[in-house]
Amino acid sequence: IIIAASGGEGGNVPTGLLRLFRLFRVFRVLKLGTRMKKLEVVAAAVGDSLDMFVMLVFLLFLALVLFSTLVYFCEKDVWQSEDAVDALGGDPFASIPRSFWWCMVTLMTVGYGDSYPATIEGKLVASITMIASVLIMALPISVIGANFTQRWLVYRDDAAAKAREETMTPKFLELVDRLTSHNFVLDEVLGATEDMEVLIETEAGALREIFEEALDMEHAGDLGERHKRKALLQQFDDRFDKLCDLKRELDEVLAYAELLSSRRFTANLEACVNKNRRLDNAMDAAEITIDEVDGLVRKVNLTYEQAELTKKVSLSSSKGSPSLSRESTFN
Repeated sequence: IIIAASGGEGGNVPTGLLRLFRLFRVFRVLKLGTRMKKLEVVAAAVGDSLDMFVMLVFLLFLALVLFSTLVYFCEKDVWQSEDAVDALGGDPFASIPRSFWWCMVTLMTVGYGDSYPATIEGKLVASITMIASVLIMALPISVIGANFTQRWLVYRDDAAAKAREETMTPKFLELVDRLTSHNFVLDEVLGATEDMEVLIETEAGALREIFEEALDMEHAGDLGERHKRKALLQQFDDRFDKLCDLKRELDEVLAYAELLSSRRFTANLEACVNKNRRLDNAMDAAEITIDEVDGLVRKVNLTYEQAELTKKVSLSSSKGSPSLSRESTFN
């Protein structure tokens, strides 16, 4: 090869061998086939249709022999050359094997036109050959096309599934991170709701006891008892303010909890089911607690109105009783 590339000794060495090796560069195109999945679909469809290809070849061979024989007997000793080129090629229907070329070109619906029958019988055979070629080619090719369609649908589904997987994997990881954050927030909101519910219940119970004790001492005439009642009312006012603050904080937590208690999580994600149920139960219990507090507030307001009427009537309570109510109620 080196000698041929350099021209050889005296430059008489042919370079045909080197050109032959250079021709192998064309086969580099075959490397693209391993990267093109669609070519694999075509190869798989051809593999599934091997029996159809065998039947197609068999039918074409029968038609080739039959119609070549018929056209040979119809065109025997009829052909005449029109020019020197035709004369050089010779009679295309001189024998049955030489008629194979015309018959194959006709069966494949190519129709080069380099040879054609001249007699009426030959033209009739050519017409039958054309019709037969359509029938012979149509049936197996339809089956081959159906196999290719099935393979293509499978390939498209696999490609779509792979694309979905590639698209969904980062989104799934992002969803896992968001769910982790969501679970953490659920824990915080649930803990805050339960703690505030306990505090509100405790404060409501203490207010109820102080209120009932103050009611029992409402008509006390002893000075010590009146001072004790005044201290109880002052304590009631302080606890009442604290209860109002807790109620506002609980309202804010419940408003935020409404955003977190979505049924989409409980329907599809088992990890959030238990926490959402606990959160719903805590919200229901908090609503009951708020209803109890509202009832207590209404009762306090009613008692305040009665106390104001008693203060105006009684001359002994010149200093007046502390306010048992607040204008800013839960309404």
